[in-house]
Amino acid sequence: MENPEQEHDYVKSAIESGLYESPQWIALVHYRPRAFGGYESLVDDPLFFLHPEGKRNPQAELEA
Repeated sequence: MENPEQEHDYVKSAIESGLYESPQWIALVHYRPRAFGGYESLVDDPLFFLHPEGKRNPQAELEA
C-alpha cells in the first residue's frame, strides 16, 4: 500500500495538470457537455460515482 502523502501528491498533480478536463477522463466517466456549460454524465446509477456531485462535476469525481 502506498503512503497517503504520496497518494495526495498524485491527486494534486492530476488536478493541477487539468486531467479532469482531458478528453480521456471525460470519456471514461461518460460525460457530455451541458447546454449552458459544464458536464453531465450519461450514467444514472449513483453507485457509479465516488463523489456525491460526480455526475456533474468531473473535478470532484477525479479528486474522490
